[in-house]
Amino acid sequence: MFGYIRAYKPDMRFREYETYKAVYCTLCRALGRQYSPLARLTLSYDFTFLALLHMSLNDDIIGYEQKRCVANPFKKCTFCKNNILEIDYAAAVALVLGEYKIRDNIADSGFFKSIVYSLIHPFFKSWRKKAVKRFPQLAQVVDNYEASQSAIEKGDTSSIDRAAEPTATALKQIFSMLSDDKGKKLALEQMGFCLGKWIYLMDVGADLEKDIKADGYNPLKYTFEGNATPIQYAEDKLSPTLNVCMVECSKAFELLDLKKYKPILENIIYMGLETCQKQIFSKEKIK
Repeated sequence: MFGYIRAYKPDMRFREYETYKAVYCTLCRALGRQYSPLARLTLSYDFTFLALLHMSLNDDIIGYEQKRCVANPFKKCTFCKNNILEIDYAAAVALVLGEYKIRDNIADSGFFKSIVYSLIHPFFKSWRKKAVKRFPQLAQVVDNYEASQSAIEKGDTSSIDRAAEPTATALKQIFSMLSDDKGKKLALEQMGFCLGKWIYLMDVGADLEKDIKADGYNPLKYTFEGNATPIQYAEDKLSPTLNVCMVECSKAFELLDLKKYKPILENIIYMGLETCQKQIFSKEKIK
């Protein structure tokens, strides 16, 4: 994932923001402890959202404690106490997807960048092996995703719906594993599919100009004629579909019986996604 699923902090209460940050910091610590300090490179707010959503589906009481930050020993951070399966699952997803992303970058980058990615790939490969050993279902999900995405790109598909389907399907399957309850599973699958499609299309819009210059794959590249700037063209073409994805995602989200963290998740779904979309198309830096 690409860091697009994040909270709208100006509308968060202080307590909610501290909880949100605590889950983020706990995920960072889990990546470092269970895999390697370098594995923290895969940390993003996307996986923080995944962990929060997973944790919200049960009524376990989460304790918190303050400890020194690994990145900044002079600073104290709030962490979740004990080992939490939901955090571990989010960390595993981050590394499995991260390893695929590194391989994709090796194939798509220029000579010098591909060398850099090739040098760090063995580390990601080792972390992926450890992650799928604990969560073996993830290996099949990402393998299917890679095969489908490769076929789409080799076929030079210009359909944004077809191009987004592998990512949407992968997120659908990843979200499906968050619960064994049949009703919750259906809602989670719909959420995952819509979010996966939204994430992919956001990245398509953000990368259109770069992909045109570098001759990389982008479904919008085949219909772009230069009558507008790439970012304006992307906004015109993608906004209707992106907006539908957000609406359908929120509908599925409302079907979930959340035990905790509901205000934080509502903030992300109802405000964070829309704000991020506006920032990307206005080329404002996401802070």
